[in-house]
Amino acid sequence: MASPHDLFDEMADRLPVGLFTFRICTDGAFAFDYLSPQAARMLGVSAEAVVADAGIAFAKAHPDDLPAIIRGSVEAHATRLPYRMEGRFHTPHGLRRLRIESNAVRDEDGASVWHGVLSDVTELRRAERDLAQAQRIAHVGSFTWHAATDTAELSDEMCRIAGMAPGSPGPTMAGLEPFYTPESWVILATALGKAVATGESYSVDVDMVRPDGTIRHTVAAGEVVLGADGRVESIHGTVADVTEQREFLARLDETQRAEMLGRLAGGIAHDFNNLLAAINGYADFLVGSLLPGDSRREDARAIKQAGLRAATLTRQLLAFGRRLTLQPEHLDIGGVMRELLPMLTGVAGETIDVALHDEALEAGEIVMADRGLVEQAVVNLVLNARDAMPTGGTIGITLDEVVVEAGHPGLRPPAQPGRFLRVAVTDTGSGIDERTLRHVFEPFFTTKEPGHGSGLGLSSVEGSMAQSLGFVTVESAPGQGSTFQLHFPVVAHDAADRPAVVPVAPADADDESDAPGGPGEGDAKPFHRVHVLVAEDEAAVRSIVTRTLRAASYEVTAVALPEDALAAAEGGLHFDVLLTDLMMPGIDGHDLAVRLTRMHPGLPVVYMTGWSSDEVFASGLIPEGTPFLGKPFDRDQLVHAIEIAAGRARAVIPAI
Repeated sequence: MASPHDLFDEMADRLPVGLFTFRICTDGAFAFDYLSPQAARMLGVSAEAVVADAGIAFAKAHPDDLPAIIRGSVEAHATRLPYRMEGRFHTPHGLRRLRIESNAVRDEDGASVWHGVLSDVTELRRAERDLAQAQRIAHVGSFTWHAATDTAELSDEMCRIAGMAPGSPGPTMAGLEPFYTPESWVILATALGKAVATGESYSVDVDMVRPDGTIRHTVAAGEVVLGADGRVESIHGTVADVTEQREFLARLDETQRAEMLGRLAGGIAHDFNNLLAAINGYADFLVGSLLPGDSRREDARAIKQAGLRAATLTRQLLAFGRRLTLQPEHLDIGGVMRELLPMLTGVAGETIDVALHDEALEAGEIVMADRGLVEQAVVNLVLNARDAMPTGGTIGITLDEVVVEAGHPGLRPPAQPGRFLRVAVTDTGSGIDERTLRHVFEPFFTTKEPGHGSGLGLSSVEGSMAQSLGFVTVESAPGQGSTFQLHFPVVAHDAADRPAVVPVAPADADDESDAPGGPGEGDAKPFHRVHVLVAEDEAAVRSIVTRTLRAASYEVTAVALPEDALAAAEGGLHFDVLLTDLMMPGIDGHDLAVRLTRMHPGLPVVYMTGWSSDEVFASGLIPEGTPFLGKPFDRDQLVHAIEIAAGRARAVIPAI
């Protein structure tokens, strides 16, 4: 029959852990009274040898961990407290992390005796490291709340999400409130209360507030663990930091909304521009047909001015949707700003000083941009600056050149890293708070009272800058004024030396004719009557185009449908230029041009449309870069386009 000692060894050998008894005598001598076979195998030693010489076991410890193991033993001997220690040991299976757990007793001689357990926690610690890494990568922290002590254990990632140092003790249940926004605390407290009362799990979207005041958007989920008595023993849960995902989705949603609004703006602009072409055209004829001093003349001028303002609004709508038909040209921004300065001074008012600083700008720096866009953007910024300084102040416009590298916070596609000419508009006004700054470029967002702002000014600036391959940034703080910076890509000098093009697009807002008898009636006539075939389905536009060209001594045949134009050509009508709307019911303008040029090779064609260049070229109706007249256009733009097509003017119609 086996001895009790042998039976104990056999039983201990079946355990997944090793057992030991360790003694420290009053004179400081130490020894192992017992080492189980499992413990001996874990260390790769003989139990008998370790009992004879305890130093054999200690020699297995990693040199870097041995001092802490010995120090812990000495402290435990002095305090008689439980001994808990982990360290790396050289074993037959390589370097392994072993955990020592033991409780002390004192024998009759005063020696400290520890009965303990030796366990291999290598895989456990590796799994914990993998879990911590996975939590860090996924931004998901974990916690365990113990009901008996009202204490919580937090993973390192949970501490990071909360803005706490790794290893920090978790708050009590009542101490959670400061970690959440007031609205989110109500949501979380309600979910926790229900979970404790019913034992059900929970998952809620809540916003955490870090000690530094920053807010993190999180999804908190927990599961209740019940004890044998049916009461809540603990709650295990996770907190996922979804801040970046929410911000990305918000930006995506904003982009999609802007795209949707941009498409809507483009559709509205098509019909609106047709109406404006007729309104502005007839207003021109009215102004020109009434003598100075006639009160009706001022009424007609007011109609024209209203039409021009409406055209500006359409331009803003298209700009924020990045569907503006641009008129790019090589510009000396310094020269443009110097010419614009008197107007800006008038816009700002008598109580505000406007100063231009272009000393840092190298002479001759050229950008490729739409002059009207540049002027409109700066005027918008000056108007906003004026509104921020109701009691007066200073506006500084600074021009310089900067090199923007990849990673610049304001650089967004389609803008690319490189050299930019920067136009900075700085005011000494009230400034903008951080919350408002996040929305200043959103369409229709405004802090002005109803009726005092459309909310399109800054959004149109951002959209048109992007369409010009540039970008806009803003810096501001309450009480410290604001600085808006327009960045235009600099054109290489060799490109700037090429001849400028003559744009064909809507006229500037101040262009109008006051000549008695109607626009163009006193102008020089063409060398011979050029016959223009006009195809336009909008009756009002067809009428004003016909009248304008006839007033300029062109012969005109106007039709409403492409089929009528084809029938006229097949019937033997001779004409020199085709002027056609691009989008018409049935046959579109480009198809009409193709068919007519087959009948009359070399026939000059001028397209006109109320759509923007993006919609036109995206539709595939005409090849990218084909020039066209953007509605609304004025008499000079229309006549000049026909003169170019008929070979009567030496100019280049750019792709716009």
